[in-house]
Amino acid sequence: MADLTHLDSQSLQRFRDIDIADFMADLKAITKDEAGVRALHSLVKGITTSDHIDENPILAIGLMANGEEVAGAGLVTAVKTSAEAIDGVFDAQSTLFKDIDRDLGETIRTLLKTQGTSLTSIDGEALLDIFSDVDSDIGGGSTET
Repeated sequence: MADLTHLDSQSLQRFRDIDIADFMADLKAITKDEAGVRALHSLVKGITTSDHIDENPILAIGLMANGEEVAGAGLVTAVKTSAEAIDGVFDAQSTLFKDIDRDLGETIRTLLKTQGTSLTSIDGEALLDIFSDVDSDIGGGSTET
């Protein structure tokens, strides 16, 4: 991880280029299918490659999913609800980190060029304005300034 004990433009850029970029790449990889293993995202969206009749893409329990006597349909519904919630977390994290990446870039380009090479000389209100979408992404308020 980049050393962020001194928040200068070079430290922020390293943090953006290495740590945030790596995390975003890992997050994107989670949503991609691998050889022989479908990603949760594909399962939730109904992207299926199964040739098996009556196989549910969320939980492959075959004909049991249709049987009332074993309540397989309820199990599939519960698992699908959980899978959709997890996929939603991945989507939200993707949005959040795209916004963080963009806003750090704006901080580096705009504020540090006009107000110095260290964040200590940056007006706190200006910094908060740049990161307002990140605040909204994490549930801290609206994106209006």
